[in-house]
Amino acid sequence: MNGIFTTFTDIMLFKKGPQDLPSSKNLLNVFIIANILISLIPNDINYNLGIAVITALIYVGASLFFVQTILSVKENMTENKGYKIRYVQSATTILGIHAIIGFITSAIFFLSGDSKSVIYIIMIATVYSWLIYGHVFKHTLDCTTFMGLSISFLYSMIIGFMLIIVLSLLI
Repeated sequence: MNGIFTTFTDIMLFKKGPQDLPSSKNLLNVFIIANILISLIPNDINYNLGIAVITALIYVGASLFFVQTILSVKENMTENKGYKIRYVQSATTILGIHAIIGFITSAIFFLSGDSKSVIYIIMIATVYSWLIYGHVFKHTLDCTTFMGLSISFLYSMIIGFMLIIVLSLLI
């Protein structure tokens, strides 16, 4: 397990990519559960447990669907038929990064309780996550850094849009 944390650290420092993680459905399931458990940490003044868990489930489901979709599109656009097999590693990386960043930002809010300073941390974490997801998509799809960042931005916008729609229906 120590090797996995080291690999995640290297990925988050832009030194490695998702291909360096083991292709393990069990590891993917660990990060699916971790994302849901992290949603239980109060990270907002108006924290609502039910909405937090629903948000986490939507995030996980949409992320898994997005990764599967882009890999299918890439495979259909090229003669190389090896992209769909990258699903487990890519999904594990995306959900692992989200769990790590989510845990850190939630813990900072929980420990500080000051929503004004946390807003800056969340803004920094958001920009960083766009960059690191771009790095992951670059490796996942064998594309340029610009294309990886573009897909990262698209991913963030789609996930954000879905969450806004669902939250507007729930609140």
